[in-house]
Amino acid sequence: MLTQLDPRHLVALLDADPDIGVGVPADEAELARSRAVAAVMELEPPSWDTAPIAARAEAGWLGLFVLDGLLIRRVEVGKRPACELFG
Repeated sequence: MLTQLDPRHLVALLDADPDIGVGVPADEAELARSRAVAAVMELEPPSWDTAPIAARAEAGWLGLFVLDGLLIRRVEVGKRPACELFG
């Protein structure tokens, strides 16, 4: 449950990326801001495992929201290696 998370490690997504709040009516913006929060996890390159993140996530979590930096995944397309850019 969200209330069990340490509030020092939460971010209001509408503050971090105001563009995702476009279209939210002004009278609902504060409620949306208070509900659209996520736990902050700092990850170091070059590689990391998503299993611990998934294990800590609540049922129904949506995924990762990159606040700073980018994610690239190495994939194979046919027999050719390629990179998939996430954000």
